[in-house]
Amino acid sequence: MKLKFTKKDTTVNVEFIEEDNSTYEFSYIEMVKRLFEDRIAEEPEIEGDFSEEERNSIMSLISDINEKCLVPENEDNIQSDDESNSVKVLPSSSEQYDDIGEIEDGSSLPFDL
Repeated sequence: MKLKFTKKDTTVNVEFIEEDNSTYEFSYIEMVKRLFEDRIAEEPEIEGDFSEEERNSIMSLISDINEKCLVPENEDNIQSDDESNSVKVLPSSSEQYDDIGEIEDGSSLPFDL
């Protein structure tokens, strides 16, 4: 996935860049989908009136996405089977989510977990 950030005056525009260099409108849903499929966020194109601090912030965001968010598929719940060299995906335990149903102020979430 590759993004293009452009800024003119105070207006910022973000687009996706395709392999053929065509662009299309950014959406968070599409970004998540693309990150899931591509497993990497490429270095973005940054054009326009961005300050050096803003440019560094964008680059840091992309770096953080690659380092912290894009974990190899099922890395946390893979177990190797030495006898057959196959890989089994272990089920996630629902116990790890038992304390999520309450918000700090004591109210409950509007849905069941």
